[in-house]
Amino acid sequence: MSGVTPTVTITSGGKKLKLKDQNIAWIDIRKKANRIPSATLLLMEGGKSKDWFELSDGSSFEPGKEVEIKLRVEGEKGTVGKDQSVFKGIVVRHAVQARSGGFFLKVDMKDKAVKLTTLKKSRIFKKDKKDKDFVEEAIKDGASVKKVSGMDLKHTGEMVQYNATNWDFILSRAEANGCWVMAEEGKITIDSPSTLGGKSEKHKFENVDVFFDLELEADIGAQVKKIKSVSWDIKKQKLSSPKSATAVNGKMGNLKADKGAKAMGAQSDMLVGATDLSPTEIKAWADAKMRKTRMAMMKGRITLPGSPKVKVGEVLKISKVGKRFNGKGLISGVRHYVDPKGWRTDIQVGGDAEWFYERRDIVDPPAAGLLPGVSGLQIGIVDKYEKDDLARNRVRVKIPAVNEKDVVWARIASIDSGKERGFFFRPEKGDEVVLGFFAGDPRQPVILGGMHNDINKPPVAAEDIKDKNFKKGIFTKEKLKIAFNEEVKEVTIATPKENFITLTEDTEEDKAGIIWTDQNKNVIKTDKKTITIKNEKGESVVMEPEKNITLKDSKGNKAVLECDNGITVEDKDGSKITINSDGITLDSASDVTIKGANITLEGSGDIKVEGSGNVTAKGSAVELN
Repeated sequence: MSGVTPTVTITSGGKKLKLKDQNIAWIDIRKKANRIPSATLLLMEGGKSKDWFELSDGSSFEPGKEVEIKLRVEGEKGTVGKDQSVFKGIVVRHAVQARSGGFFLKVDMKDKAVKLTTLKKSRIFKKDKKDKDFVEEAIKDGASVKKVSGMDLKHTGEMVQYNATNWDFILSRAEANGCWVMAEEGKITIDSPSTLGGKSEKHKFENVDVFFDLELEADIGAQVKKIKSVSWDIKKQKLSSPKSATAVNGKMGNLKADKGAKAMGAQSDMLVGATDLSPTEIKAWADAKMRKTRMAMMKGRITLPGSPKVKVGEVLKISKVGKRFNGKGLISGVRHYVDPKGWRTDIQVGGDAEWFYERRDIVDPPAAGLLPGVSGLQIGIVDKYEKDDLARNRVRVKIPAVNEKDVVWARIASIDSGKERGFFFRPEKGDEVVLGFFAGDPRQPVILGGMHNDINKPPVAAEDIKDKNFKKGIFTKEKLKIAFNEEVKEVTIATPKENFITLTEDTEEDKAGIIWTDQNKNVIKTDKKTITIKNEKGESVVMEPEKNITLKDSKGNKAVLECDNGITVEDKDGSKITINSDGITLDSASDVTIKGANITLEGSGDIKVEGSGNVTAKGSAVELN
């Protein structure tokens, strides 16, 4: 069956072109949800020996020119003599061809919204905004906003567009909300298929005698009865409670999605987000996946006589094609094709089950495509020291997966690095390390950490590693260490010659305190009851808070300062001096000698001198008063 024969009007830069009907070999216009509308013109050139490519040489179809295609069907009710615009965009490709059938100019055009697809960019959007705000900002970079609906998902944190075109970013966020993106003459409309499909039908197909081609299919391959989603809950340190997708029932055909899912053994699907996503975001994610699967079950296309009225996002009612397919379908694509046989319009219903990113690689290739990249982590072996002429604290490593001979420079990641500060631990020759690669570039390795193995054993013996994982520490090759024992809450800083400081909260036998010990066996120890300073010979100072302070040498001589009983100094033979509230007492089993230039004995009361033997008072003069 032939299509309707239209009158074609083409304008370039707003000016109507004087093209003859025989100049137009064919016109192909494609519009689809989540795609930039496009059009292709194939024009017959003049073919004269001196002017074979007259149209190509002109400026009407030069790349960058704005071109509009209008079609008119004479005698169509309500549109007699009226041109209907079916496409407006810019020329993106201009090519000439010469075949046995003649000389041709082929012109490829895109809707002006193509500007959203040209350059990749990165930016951070302000937090506490909705997806609607993010996509509208991105749209305005190369198009205009006609309507954005169904994008009410709010993000408390920042939204990031990383090295992606505005179009890829917009589509990704729209799909995450279960929405379609539709472009028309540089204007963007975003809406939910559920909302669009809930509207009354604008078009009807009910007479099998008027179509050129019909292809409808019921495909249960992607159907799932239930879809749930979870993400990592940082606060609870476990996966979040699952969010279930809202049930979606199509309005086309009599096939039940749940029945199809059961036949496929797909009772429930779980979407798992490895990051901390909000409950509303994972719910929207599950809902979006459910809509996509249901849209993919009933789909197809119908070719009808040309009509400019059919738009993407409108509802088509189909009848008289059997109960399996009768019903309402959402128009996901429209194609206008004009050739000598006439004008035909393809109407596509249904959608794809795959996500946008699954159909198109929107992520940069490893190593930016400059060379074959490396994926995942790799094992490295540290090579001998070599001076880093760039002073970037790099080390030389071998990558066994490449070969075991050659070496490359690798940077070192640290838990803290800054100007003249940070953790400075360089790996040693022979160490087994974990290598990552910046942007997947095999020329840019970075050491992420090291690994113990059968040769390079850990400093804590395997038998000392318990289930509760109490022992930790920093151990250097020269046996310097900072050790942690969480079982007794103890920290030890030590050198190989047993100079160490131990800080402990061990409550057993009142051990909690600090111990300083040096290689000369000098010790300072503090605990709940005492502070003790002791040397190798046993000489010591013992301080008991609110009780005594005792100084003792290795021979047994000592001095005791008692809080409640004064001061006592005692030698190894038992001679002692006591000072307390009762006075001063000198007590010795042998002689007591007091010697000085002048000695004065004075008492406010009595002074008594008594001996069991003789008492002698001797001097140049003895005065008794």
